[in-house]
Amino acid sequence: MRTHDDDSDIAEYREDICKTPLLSADEERTLARKVREGDLHARKRFINANMRLAFSIAKGYCGRGLPLSDLVQEGITGLIKAVDR
Repeated sequence: MRTHDDDSDIAEYREDICKTPLLSADEERTLARKVREGDLHARKRFINANMRLAFSIAKGYCGRGLPLSDLVQEGITGLIKAVDR
């Protein structure tokens, strides 16, 4: 069961991730190369810049029995695993 606190937490989280600027194609390629070279700062920036996408995809799965917070968490976990590959 969702509560008002859950909804406000999700809204606050969405606001936070929307503050991170999106990457241009060149920035994404550069960061991806640095991530492959082991740059942890680049890894963090790459993940943070793509959390908005994970959130957006998670919203598409709402109403299927899982709370949005769980869907977002799973999406971000998948994003992190993908970046680490």
